Amino acid sequence: IHRYLSAKCLGTEAEDATPPPAITPEVIQSGPPNGVESLLSWLGQDATQIDPEELDRQLHGDSRMLRVDEKVVMAFKVGRDTTCFTTKRALFIDVQGWTGSKVEYKSIPYKALRAFSVESAGSWDRDSEVKLYPKTYWMPVVVQDLRKGKADIIAIQNFLSQKLFGDNNIAGADQGVGVAVGAAGSVGVDGFLSWLGGDARAVDAAEVDRQLHSAPCILMADEKAESAFKVGRDMLVLTTKRVLRIDVQGWTGNKVEYKSVPLKHCSAFHVQSPGMLDFDAESGIYTDVPGWSCCGTDLRKGGVDIFAFEAAVAAKILQKST
Repeated sequence: IHRYLSAKCLGTEAEDATPPPAITPEVIQSGPPNGVESLLSWLGQDATQIDPEELDRQLHGDSRMLRVDEKVVMAFKVGRDTTCFTTKRALFIDVQGWTGSKVEYKSIPYKALRAFSVESAGSWDRDSEVKLYPKTYWMPVVVQDLRKGKADIIAIQNFLSQKLFGDNNIAGADQGVGVAVGAAGSVGVDGFLSWLGGDARAVDAAEVDRQLHSAPCILMADEKAESAFKVGRDMLVLTTKRVLRIDVQGWTGNKVEYKSVPLKHCSAFHVQSPGMLDFDAESGIYTDVPGWSCCGTDLRKGGVDIFAFEAAVAAKILQKST
């Protein structure tokens, strides 16, 4: 059943221009009775990063979960559960129950994604987090925890950017290069947070572009930050491809969420000036993403020109609609 639905939902790279692929008898052939048990035994119990080539062999072996033309790029495991990013989908293997014999395999094709976010672990929080926002109103957001120190969320962010925004010239992005956490990555994030500071202001877009192409490397090689606005520790960046919201959380500020929505899924916007007793102006960008209908932020009174913000957003959204 899983192979049949995969063939129907994942399709081919040129699926919009070609008829649905034919289902061969091999696709619906029953797998060996011990296929799932062998996979679960191999997964084990420890929180770790999984060798994508080994998992690829397992998922193409007795369990036959993946399509013939599909390959595992990155895989991570926390407890008994596994998060797997392939060339065609995000696959979540959720082992349930006391015996672990009940297993859910949840597939989200990249073509169904409308937005995503990655969130680093904080000082007192062991888990980082990935959120996927598919165009499914009955399942508007899928949240997956990833153990701190076991997964490079920037590598995951870059991979998802490639899948949502197109070819990005990031070396090795489809081979999972740079998935392991390195000291330089954490230093880069710390330096970026230090640079953010704490004041409400419009930020130099060229400097934001330089920062987000280096430490941490969030933007794609062919992507450019064109406008940036900051209030407190948070920042909203308008690039040539997306709206990027950087949300610094927690007392120490070490927990950071990078939330991205493609410009093509942004449909309307608003700005509101502050009142006499209200220090913050308000802004919002409305999307067609079921789990994230509005990307809003406060704009500190006197710190950000709301009409400059309105002009920057209008230039992106109105240009898209013409």
